[in-house]
This record gives sequence, structure tokens and C-alpha cells, in this order.
Amino acid sequence: MNKPFYLLFTAILLSGCTNQSLYESGQNYQKSKCIQEAQTAEQHKQCLTQERQSFKEYEQERQEVIGKK
Repeated sequence: MNKPFYLLFTAILLSGCTNQSLYESGQNYQKSKCIQEAQTAEQHKQCLTQERQSFKEYEQERQEVIGKK
């Protein structure tokens, strides 16, 4: 990854963001990266309409994994 992303990520962590804020920031970053790397109109459209896992679903899965350890 690139240096600006690491700096942004570190700034977010240091600012005391919630897990949900961090999750949403990561989702937004992935969407932006997808759009930047899209080479066709169809790929661009897929990036915009791609179904994302909600934070609630993510948190449920995360708790299941943590509980299994």
C-alpha cells in the first residue's frame, strides 16, 4: 500500500474512532481503490453497486471467530 494511506490509518487510530468508523473507512477505501483500478465501464459500475457486508454482520462474524479461540 502507499504511505498516505498508512498515515491516514494511523491518524484515524489515534483519534479514538470506534470500530464501526474504522470498518466504514476501510470499506470506503476499498470502494475508492476499486473505482480507480476499474478499466471498463462495467467494472466501474460493479464497484459502485457492489454489495458490502454491513458492520453489524461483520461484528457478528468477528465475535463468532473470537469466541472460537
